[in-house]
Amino acid sequence: MSDEQNGQLEHVSKILDRARKALERSDDTLLRDWSQDFPGLRQLILGGMIGEVKYAACRLTIERDGHQIRMVVSQKSYELEAVFRDESVQNLLEFAEACIQTDTVPWQYDWIANKRDRERIAKTVRES
Repeated sequence: MSDEQNGQLEHVSKILDRARKALERSDDTLLRDWSQDFPGLRQLILGGMIGEVKYAACRLTIERDGHQIRMVVSQKSYELEAVFRDESVQNLLEFAEACIQTDTVPWQYDWIANKRDRERIAKTVRES
């Protein structure tokens, strides 16, 4: 890993650490700064209306995965998740926000729904 990449990852770690500390607060300022820059992501996390669609509150997970940053927006009630990857946190957030605003979020079944689907298919194959 080059010094430049290592520096970028260290910078990302500091950003993620600040985000974690900010999310630990349980006051009215939670995600206030996102209301202008990322209103769609904010609404997904807190739950609410985005355009014509009402979303239940989602979980947002951001983690480092090798040299990339992986962000997962998951909705456990519907067993759905959307996975985004990029090398820049800013690009990742901007792309996710654009997907939300244009209603093109790449939703997919989460691992629980996929497991249940595989079991259903295996049972059908065994019975036939």
